[in-house]
Amino acid sequence: METYNFFFNEEGHLRSGWRVAIFVVAFLISLQITHALLVVALSTALHRSTVEIGETLWGVAAGHGAILISALLAGWACGALLEDLPFAALGCSPHRGWFKNLIIGSGLGATTLFVAALLTTLTRGIRFSFDPAGFKLIGETLLVSILVFLFAAAAEEMLFRGYVLQTLTRATSPGWAFCSRRFHSRLRI
Repeated sequence: METYNFFFNEEGHLRSGWRVAIFVVAFLISLQITHALLVVALSTALHRSTVEIGETLWGVAAGHGAILISALLAGWACGALLEDLPFAALGCSPHRGWFKNLIIGSGLGATTLFVAALLTTLTRGIRFSFDPAGFKLIGETLLVSILVFLFAAAAEEMLFRGYVLQTLTRATSPGWAFCSRRFHSRLRI
């Protein structure tokens, strides 16, 4: 009769629940350090105080950037140290044709937004006009908004579809992966 091991599976690796717990702790520690470093770097680069950075969209971009970097680092470290997996197991390594996929996806996303704005304009739901704030302010807002959206989307994908989902998918019970996907659908960044 084989005994049940609470900590290790048949392959000698930590069980998936323990690996996810280690990832969460590593992610949270890394998140705090990375966010502080990004805010200080932005503060230095933009010649503003850290308080000012925290009150602007730059602070939001730094927050999502910290989530992305921390999820990448913690996921890669946990995969390499706990499961002997390469970085590519996270699902975000460059592959042949990745740039073409990026352009097509960005084009489809921009087209979708354009069609939505066009439909609401035609039905007189909203009205667009030029902002008299000036090109510099509009350009900075556009740049920071693009960074926030890119970092937020990439951070969400890396956090929920990266190491955690991959680990729970490899678990013996398929219910764990379903729980991860349910949690992701309920919790949006």
